[in-house]
Amino acid sequence: GCASDLNGAAPAPEEPEPEIAPPANAPAPKSSQPSPSRRYTVLAGSFVNPDNAERLMMKFQSAGFDVEVNEVIINNKTYFRVMSGTFDDHASAEAYGRELKQRELVDNLYIKPM
Repeated sequence: GCASDLNGAAPAPEEPEPEIAPPANAPAPKSSQPSPSRRYTVLAGSFVNPDNAERLMMKFQSAGFDVEVNEVIINNKTYFRVMSGTFDDHASAEAYGRELKQRELVDNLYIKPM
């Protein structure tokens, strides 16, 4: 008996982050679809004052880096996170972080799973 048709029995639910990544038998094309593995981003700063987040964001943009500010609420307090870059592995995110430090855009940063 062949069990290859079992996967087609029910449509997979659409979830932004699948909990179980499909086996990486075939190499995925780099640009056409997002990697099924965990991605990383660089958290350049987290601020209670949105003006500080805005200032850091402008600093990144003027240096030519992609950057976004995300609002998160932790313990009923709003923080504005300045994040830059999307990477397929931790090492790439670290290398990018080192470049940000060399350009003196940030003093401290954190590599965060997305």
